[in-house]
Amino acid sequence: MKDLFGNICSQELLVSFHRKRWKQRQSHYRAHIASFCYPEITRDIEKIGPYDMPIIKPNYVIPSVTDTTPFDRIGSKSSNRESIVIFYINDNRFATALSHPWTYTGRLLQYNSVIAPDLSQYRDMDYSERMSHNYWNKVFTAYWQNRGVNIYPNVTWSLPDSFEYSAYGYPRKSVIAINSMGVLNSNFSTSIWLEGYSYMLTALEPICILRYGPKVCGEDESISIYLDNKQIEILRHGSKRK
Repeated sequence: MKDLFGNICSQELLVSFHRKRWKQRQSHYRAHIASFCYPEITRDIEKIGPYDMPIIKPNYVIPSVTDTTPFDRIGSKSSNRESIVIFYINDNRFATALSHPWTYTGRLLQYNSVIAPDLSQYRDMDYSERMSHNYWNKVFTAYWQNRGVNIYPNVTWSLPDSFEYSAYGYPRKSVIAINSMGVLNSNFSTSIWLEGYSYMLTALEPICILRYGPKVCGEDESISIYLDNKQIEILRHGSKRK
Protein backbone atom coordinates (compact mmCIF):
# COMPACT_ATOMS: atom_id res chain seq x y z
CA MET A 1 0.00 0.00 0.00
CA LYS A 2 2.85 2.36 0.83
CA ASP A 3 4.45 1.71 -2.57
CA LEU A 4 1.11 2.28 -4.28
CA PHE A 5 0.59 5.57 -2.42
CA GLY A 6 4.12 6.64 -3.35
CA ASN A 7 3.52 5.84 -7.01
CA ILE A 8 0.26 7.83 -7.02
CA CYS A 9 1.98 10.82 -5.45
CA SER A 10 4.80 10.60 -7.99
CA GLN A 11 2.32 10.48 -10.85
CA GLU A 12 0.41 13.49 -9.49
CA LEU A 13 3.63 15.47 -9.21
CA LEU A 14 4.55 14.48 -12.77
CA VAL A 15 1.15 15.55 -14.10
CA SER A 16 1.44 18.87 -12.24
CA PHE A 17 4.92 19.41 -13.70
CA HIS A 18 3.74 18.70 -17.25
CA ARG A 19 0.74 21.02 -16.88
CA LYS A 20 3.06 23.82 -15.81
CA ARG A 21 5.39 23.11 -18.74
CA TRP A 22 2.42 23.04 -21.11
CA LYS A 23 1.25 26.50 -20.02
CA GLN A 24 4.73 27.80 -20.81
CA ARG A 25 4.75 26.02 -24.19
CA GLN A 26 1.27 27.31 -25.02
CA SER A 27 2.33 30.94 -24.62
CA HIS A 28 5.50 30.29 -26.63
CA TYR A 29 3.65 28.60 -29.52
CA ARG A 30 0.95 31.26 -29.73
CA ALA A 31 3.60 33.94 -30.08
CA HIS A 32 5.21 32.06 -32.95
CA ILE A 33 1.89 31.24 -34.62
CA ALA A 34 1.07 34.96 -34.61
CA SER A 35 4.50 35.82 -36.01
CA PHE A 36 4.11 33.76 -39.18
CA CYS A 37 0.53 34.64 -40.18
CA TYR A 38 1.73 36.55 -43.24
CA PRO A 39 -0.80 36.94 -46.10
CA GLU A 40 1.95 36.58 -48.73
CA ILE A 41 2.67 33.03 -47.53
CA THR A 42 -0.86 31.80 -48.18
CA ARG A 43 -1.74 34.03 -51.16
CA ASP A 44 -0.79 31.52 -53.90
CA ILE A 45 -1.88 28.38 -52.02
CA GLU A 46 -5.08 26.63 -53.09
CA LYS A 47 -7.36 25.34 -50.36
CA ILE A 48 -10.04 22.68 -50.10
CA GLY A 49 -12.91 21.39 -47.99
CA PRO A 50 -14.97 22.76 -45.12
CA TYR A 51 -11.79 23.41 -43.12
CA ASP A 52 -10.14 25.43 -45.92
CA MET A 53 -7.00 23.28 -45.72
CA PRO A 54 -4.07 23.96 -48.09
CA ILE A 55 -3.82 21.54 -51.02
CA ILE A 56 -0.58 19.54 -51.13
CA LYS A 57 0.55 18.16 -54.48
CA PRO A 58 1.44 14.45 -54.62
CA ASN A 59 5.07 13.34 -54.61
CA TYR A 60 5.51 10.07 -56.48
CA VAL A 61 9.29 9.78 -56.09
CA ILE A 62 10.34 7.07 -53.64
CA PRO A 63 13.67 8.19 -52.13
CA SER A 64 16.72 5.99 -52.55
CA VAL A 65 18.23 7.20 -49.24
CA THR A 66 17.23 6.69 -45.62
CA ASP A 67 19.75 9.06 -44.02
CA THR A 68 18.12 12.04 -42.29
CA THR A 69 19.25 15.48 -41.19
CA PRO A 70 17.29 17.32 -38.47
CA PHE A 71 16.36 20.82 -39.64
CA ASP A 72 18.48 22.53 -37.00
CA ARG A 73 21.59 20.80 -38.39
CA ILE A 74 21.24 21.83 -42.03
CA GLY A 75 24.32 23.64 -43.24
CA SER A 76 26.59 22.02 -40.65
CA LYS A 77 29.80 20.44 -41.90
CA SER A 78 28.64 16.99 -40.84
CA SER A 79 25.26 17.12 -42.64
CA ASN A 80 24.87 15.02 -45.76
CA ARG A 81 23.35 16.94 -48.69
CA GLU A 82 22.02 13.63 -50.06
CA SER A 83 19.95 13.10 -46.90
CA ILE A 84 16.31 13.85 -46.12
CA VAL A 85 15.71 16.94 -43.96
CA ILE A 86 13.24 16.31 -41.14
CA PHE A 87 11.35 18.54 -38.68
CA TYR A 88 10.84 15.83 -36.05
CA ILE A 89 12.44 18.01 -33.39
CA ASN A 90 11.16 20.45 -30.75
CA ASP A 91 9.04 23.19 -32.33
CA ASN A 92 11.26 25.98 -31.02
CA ARG A 93 14.20 24.53 -32.97
CA PHE A 94 12.56 25.35 -36.30
CA ALA A 95 10.36 28.33 -35.36
CA THR A 96 12.55 30.77 -37.30
CA ALA A 97 12.01 28.75 -40.50
CA LEU A 98 8.27 29.21 -40.13
CA SER A 99 8.42 32.91 -39.32
CA HIS A 100 10.76 33.52 -42.30
CA PRO A 101 10.31 30.55 -44.68
CA TRP A 102 11.68 32.45 -47.70
CA THR A 103 15.12 32.67 -46.08
CA TYR A 104 15.34 28.86 -45.85
CA THR A 105 14.09 27.89 -49.31
CA GLY A 106 17.58 27.97 -50.83
CA ARG A 107 19.05 25.90 -48.01
CA LEU A 108 16.37 23.23 -48.31
CA LEU A 109 16.91 23.04 -52.07
CA GLN A 110 20.48 21.91 -51.38
CA TYR A 111 19.26 18.60 -49.92
CA ASN A 112 17.92 15.44 -51.55
CA SER A 113 14.45 16.00 -50.13
CA VAL A 114 12.51 17.31 -47.16
CA ILE A 115 9.78 15.88 -44.95
CA ALA A 116 7.33 18.67 -44.23
CA PRO A 117 7.17 20.59 -40.90
CA ASP A 118 5.78 18.91 -37.81
CA LEU A 119 4.31 21.52 -35.47
CA SER A 120 3.21 19.65 -32.37
CA GLN A 121 -0.45 18.72 -31.88
CA TYR A 122 -0.60 17.69 -28.23
CA ARG A 123 -3.83 16.08 -27.16
CA ASP A 124 -4.15 18.49 -24.21
CA MET A 125 -4.27 21.44 -26.63
CA ASP A 126 -7.58 23.08 -27.46
CA TYR A 127 -9.29 21.72 -30.57
CA SER A 128 -8.76 25.02 -32.41
CA GLU A 129 -5.06 25.10 -31.56
CA ARG A 130 -4.52 21.53 -32.74
CA MET A 131 -6.29 22.35 -36.01
CA SER A 132 -4.25 25.53 -36.37
CA HIS A 133 -0.97 23.64 -36.10
CA ASN A 134 -2.22 21.06 -38.62
CA TYR A 135 -3.18 23.89 -40.98
CA TRP A 136 0.19 25.62 -40.73
CA ASN A 137 2.07 22.36 -41.28
CA LYS A 138 0.26 22.18 -44.63
CA VAL A 139 0.77 25.86 -45.44
CA PHE A 140 4.55 25.55 -45.26
CA THR A 141 4.49 22.26 -47.15
CA ALA A 142 2.63 23.94 -50.02
CA TYR A 143 4.77 27.10 -49.77
CA TRP A 144 8.07 25.25 -50.24
CA GLN A 145 6.55 22.80 -52.72
CA ASN A 146 5.51 25.73 -54.92
CA ARG A 147 9.14 26.93 -54.86
CA GLY A 148 10.68 23.72 -56.11
CA VAL A 149 11.62 21.98 -52.86
CA ASN A 150 11.31 18.17 -53.14
CA ILE A 151 9.05 17.87 -50.12
CA TYR A 152 7.02 14.93 -48.80
CA PRO A 153 3.68 15.47 -47.03
CA ASN A 154 4.05 14.84 -43.32
CA VAL A 155 0.71 13.31 -42.37
CA THR A 156 -0.18 14.16 -38.78
CA TRP A 157 -3.17 13.92 -36.46
CA SER A 158 -3.96 14.04 -32.74
CA LEU A 159 -7.24 12.88 -31.19
CA PRO A 160 -10.04 11.17 -33.19
CA ASP A 161 -11.79 14.53 -33.60
CA SER A 162 -8.82 15.60 -35.75
CA PHE A 163 -8.85 12.75 -38.26
CA GLU A 164 -11.24 14.33 -40.76
CA TYR A 165 -9.62 17.77 -40.97
CA SER A 166 -6.16 16.21 -40.89
CA ALA A 167 -6.85 14.22 -44.07
CA TYR A 168 -8.08 17.26 -46.00
CA GLY A 169 -5.47 18.75 -48.34
CA TYR A 170 -3.12 15.76 -48.37
CA PRO A 171 -2.76 14.02 -51.75
CA ARG A 172 -4.06 10.52 -52.49
CA LYS A 173 -1.84 7.76 -53.89
CA SER A 174 1.35 9.66 -53.05
CA VAL A 175 4.49 9.02 -51.04
CA ILE A 176 3.82 10.39 -47.54
CA ALA A 177 5.70 10.51 -44.22
CA ILE A 178 4.44 9.47 -40.80
CA ASN A 179 6.20 9.86 -37.44
CA SER A 180 5.75 7.56 -34.45
CA MET A 181 8.16 9.10 -31.95
CA GLY A 182 6.60 8.97 -28.47
CA VAL A 183 3.53 6.92 -29.38
CA LEU A 184 4.76 3.84 -27.52
CA ASN A 185 4.90 5.76 -24.23
CA SER A 186 1.39 4.61 -23.28
CA ASN A 187 -1.30 2.22 -24.45
CA PHE A 188 -3.61 5.19 -25.06
CA SER A 189 -1.08 6.96 -27.31
CA THR A 190 -0.44 3.76 -29.25
CA SER A 191 -4.16 3.11 -29.69
CA ILE A 192 -4.87 6.65 -30.94
CA TRP A 193 -1.89 6.52 -33.30
CA LEU A 194 -3.05 3.23 -34.82
CA GLU A 195 -6.60 4.52 -35.18
CA GLY A 196 -5.38 7.63 -36.99
CA TYR A 197 -2.91 5.62 -39.05
CA SER A 198 -5.70 3.31 -40.25
CA TYR A 199 -7.92 6.31 -41.07
CA MET A 200 -5.19 7.97 -43.14
CA LEU A 201 -4.36 4.80 -45.05
CA THR A 202 -8.01 4.42 -46.02
CA ALA A 203 -8.44 8.10 -46.90
CA LEU A 204 -5.13 8.66 -48.72
CA GLU A 205 -4.16 5.20 -50.07
CA PRO A 206 -0.42 6.06 -50.06
CA ILE A 207 1.91 4.22 -52.44
CA CYS A 208 4.73 4.41 -49.88
CA ILE A 209 5.17 5.66 -46.31
CA LEU A 210 8.43 7.17 -45.10
CA ARG A 211 8.40 6.10 -41.48
CA TYR A 212 10.29 7.87 -38.73
CA GLY A 213 10.32 6.44 -35.25
CA PRO A 214 9.88 2.94 -33.86
CA LYS A 215 7.79 0.31 -35.62
CA VAL A 216 4.29 -0.02 -34.20
CA CYS A 217 2.59 -3.40 -34.08
CA GLY A 218 -0.31 -3.27 -36.54
CA GLU A 219 1.14 -0.86 -39.11
CA ASP A 220 1.62 -1.87 -42.76
CA GLU A 221 5.34 -2.59 -43.07
CA SER A 222 4.97 -3.74 -46.69
CA ILE A 223 4.58 -0.16 -47.95
CA SER A 224 6.96 1.47 -45.45
CA ILE A 225 10.55 2.65 -45.65
CA TYR A 226 12.09 3.14 -42.21
CA LEU A 227 14.35 6.18 -42.01
CA ASP A 228 17.49 6.52 -39.92
CA ASN A 229 16.63 8.00 -36.54
CA LYS A 230 19.16 10.67 -35.60
CA GLN A 231 17.43 11.43 -32.31
CA ILE A 232 17.92 7.89 -31.08
CA GLU A 233 21.57 7.98 -32.18
CA ILE A 234 22.17 11.26 -30.32
CA LEU A 235 20.56 9.87 -27.17
CA ARG A 236 22.76 6.78 -27.36
CA HIS A 237 26.06 8.34 -28.38
CA GLY A 238 25.75 12.06 -27.64
CA SER A 239 25.75 14.99 -30.05
CA LYS A 240 28.66 15.32 -32.48
CA ARG A 241 27.74 18.72 -33.90
CA LYS A 242 30.57 20.44 -35.73
